[in-house]
Amino acid sequence: MLPSLVTPFAAEGVAVSSSGSTKLHAINNYYAHGTDTTVRPAFFLRQPDGDQYSIYLSGNIDTLYRPSADPGDEWDVAHGWNESMQATAPVFDGSGITTATTSSVPQLVLQSAGAVSPQRDPVDARIISGILNNTGAVIDSPNEVGRYQLLPSTPAPTDSDGDGMPDEWEFANGLDADDPADGIDDRDADGYTEPEEFLNSLIG
Repeated sequence: MLPSLVTPFAAEGVAVSSSGSTKLHAINNYYAHGTDTTVRPAFFLRQPDGDQYSIYLSGNIDTLYRPSADPGDEWDVAHGWNESMQATAPVFDGSGITTATTSSVPQLVLQSAGAVSPQRDPVDARIISGILNNTGAVIDSPNEVGRYQLLPSTPAPTDSDGDGMPDEWEFANGLDADDPADGIDDRDADGYTEPEEFLNSLIG
């Protein structure tokens, strides 16, 4: 579990329970308690009899119990654990990706989570506002937040050949707006088909 923003939550931000052997890394995650959060650490480990856990925690923040990633005990973010679960070093080889710093996680997530291009819809905007202002809560019914809403949208652009790419984009990128066969092409051999290139272009 790599840099994530977990908020708001009720009983637990993360609950780990498994039968058999479990190995887990939780690195540079940010657990922000909300108005409905039970007053206890965010990371809950449930260990049925006979289970073998090996958990490595590093750099996590819990806004109540470990508000800074350094200094402090890494295990201040967790409850329900015993010493047999604790790993003092990684328990498997990671992917090698560079992870964001814990303190930067809220900003990184909030500026890019959801459908942000060209702008957030009212539902995503409400959720982001609730996090920023610490007014978000766990709801029991959609009626508490205005019910299910018909969100505003614009008409879909013309796609003459039905390949998932608008004619205008195909013209601009040297494709044939009347030939659906180019919908499976990968002209630059980067592993992304042309429709994927179009979708990626929507978010810059």
